[in-house]
Amino acid sequence: MSGWAAGAPPIAERVDDAHDVREEVEFFGRPRLFGCRHLPQGPVAGGLVVCSPILSDFGANYLREVRLARRLAAAGVAVQRFHPRGMGHSDGDRLDLTLDTMTEDAATAVERLRQRCGPSAVALLGTRFGALAAAAAARELAGAPVVLWEPVTDPGRYFREGLRARSVHHLRRGSSGSDDPQAELAARGYVDILGIPVGRELYETPAERGLTASIGSAARPVLLVQLDARDDLQRSYREAVERWAEQGFDVTATCCPTEETWWFMHDRLTPTGNLVDTTSRWLLDRLGRDD
Repeated sequence: MSGWAAGAPPIAERVDDAHDVREEVEFFGRPRLFGCRHLPQGPVAGGLVVCSPILSDFGANYLREVRLARRLAAAGVAVQRFHPRGMGHSDGDRLDLTLDTMTEDAATAVERLRQRCGPSAVALLGTRFGALAAAAAARELAGAPVVLWEPVTDPGRYFREGLRARSVHHLRRGSSGSDDPQAELAARGYVDILGIPVGRELYETPAERGLTASIGSAARPVLLVQLDARDDLQRSYREAVERWAEQGFDVTATCCPTEETWWFMHDRLTPTGNLVDTTSRWLLDRLGRDD
């Protein structure tokens, strides 16, 4: 563990010689964010910042993010993972979590990755609601590649799905619960979605902050991955891909067949090998690395 340099908190290090990967765990930024960096033992060819999803998706996707990060680090790409404020081990109240704070934290993570290893280019990856933060943060990085795993396209629809999942949960347990989120907001200041409080500002994220608006119109490489049992893109993804293609984006869309149940986790949603393989190949082709 490195010492307290210039008042900075220590960094815990782990070295995996078998895979030529070094990992650093620390708190960084203000408010303090908990982060883990996955670094190659040799030269750094590029970087990736991972914007995790929220609510129950956060834990469901965790292992996949770790496995992708280690795969990329072994191939020469430095990866910064972090918990956004109000989640996991990071500072902040969960009720203060918003799309704006998630985007700010993503930008802080990009800067921290650059400080530690100076990658020549940085990409962003976001899953579900985290895709909105990754897309918004990428606007400050001209031409930065963006990977979107099962991205949320409409914030309002995402929370409506969460409320439907809550209703199913109550029915299974034979219990009753509130069906009026506005009444919950008025009475408590938050909406409870499967035991997780969602503050008003996050819950009321406007439709204007959807996926295509968040990423903007400046062309960039985009990989959109749908996680679903079917092999054709859902309508909202087709529309996004068509719009980006018209704007000159280098866009790739693919389906990784899975039986995803985001709101109800089964076996913690074990990683999909095809997803990690597809994503790592796409990123390595665009970030470059030493073979």
